Amino acid sequence: MGRKITLTIAQAVVLISISLVSFESSVKGQAERQKFRSDTGFVTLSPQQVLRVTVGWDLNNDGVFTDSSAIVGIGQIDYVQANCSAGGMCKHASANPNPVVEREQLQALEALSRDIKQMPGSSGVRGVIVSNRADLRLVFQIINTSTGDIVAIWVPQGSPVIGK
Repeated sequence: MGRKITLTIAQAVVLISISLVSFESSVKGQAERQKFRSDTGFVTLSPQQVLRVTVGWDLNNDGVFTDSSAIVGIGQIDYVQANCSAGGMCKHASANPNPVVEREQLQALEALSRDIKQMPGSSGVRGVIVSNRADLRLVFQIINTSTGDIVAIWVPQGSPVIGK
C-alpha cells in the first residue's frame, strides 16, 4: 500500500512538472508569434466598386527588401443596416463578426492583394489584414470595376507616401 502511494505521488509530481514546462513554452511561443492588424473601417461601395487590399514588403534603411517571410491574412466583414434615428444616424450590425481570414505566406519581393466586393443586401464592408510582421506596407483602394479608375486610396500611417 505504501509503495502504491509513493508511486502515485511520484507520477503526480512528474505530470505537474511536465504541464508547467508545457505552459511556459506555450506562453513563450505566443509572445514570439505576435499578430499585427490593420483594417479599413466601415466602407460603403456601389455595385460597380471593389475595395482592393494590397500588402507588400517594406524596404530597409539601405533601400533593400527585407530578406524574410511573413504570414498575411486578408478578411472581410459585411454589415447590414439595423435602424436609423430621426436625426439621420444609422446603426449597422456585423453580418459575420468572425470573418474567415485567408492566410498566405509572403516571401521577400512578393505582394498580396484581394478585391473585396460588398455582398448584395449589405450596407457596407470592412477589409481586415492580420500578419505576424509589422514591417509590411498596406494600401487600400476603392476601384470602379467598369472603368478601372481608382476612386479613393488610403495608405495607413507608417506606410510610404505614394506621391508628392
